[in-house]
Amino acid sequence: MGLLLAASVQPACAGPEPTQPVMPARVGGDFTLTDHNGQPYALSAARGKLVLLFFGYTSCPDICPTTMLTIQTLLSRLGKRAEQVQPLFVSVDPARDTPAVLKQYLAYFHPSIIGLTGNSADLQRVTRQFSTIYRDPGNRPAGNYVVDHSSNMYVIDAAGVLSGIIPYGTPTDTIYETLLAQLPGKE
Repeated sequence: MGLLLAASVQPACAGPEPTQPVMPARVGGDFTLTDHNGQPYALSAARGKLVLLFFGYTSCPDICPTTMLTIQTLLSRLGKRAEQVQPLFVSVDPARDTPAVLKQYLAYFHPSIIGLTGNSADLQRVTRQFSTIYRDPGNRPAGNYVVDHSSNMYVIDAAGVLSGIIPYGTPTDTIYETLLAQLPGKE
């Protein structure tokens, strides 16, 4: 299928190296967080679609907006087939990324992207499920601070099973071909 698997996890933003997560027996699985409309959203709601899952935050200066533009480009290239893809952006900065902030941020990219957030405990549970990392900045005053986080994109198949991990910097053409190989029907 041409799936890409990340050999290592690298932090996306500057700062001290986050600690590596304990690898669960099975990476992935269902979860429920709050969407950008303030409603509960379960990953299982995307069953039947190919999911692109990315962990980031709206104040990220580099990796996150670049990844969101990549997702926007992929969806545009897929045309009608983009209806078979559900992009999810999980914020790892719940202090600043309220549902309203996520909604405003995602409006710059593509209308099908769903933004998700939760409290620190919820986010730690979900990031452990996906063996991704981030450093919770704790109780910081509102303002400029960096949240270290991994930069991989997770591909979850229509049955809800993790089928690939795409490292940051993978060429858009390669990601596009990977997605096409997992979508039903012809181009």
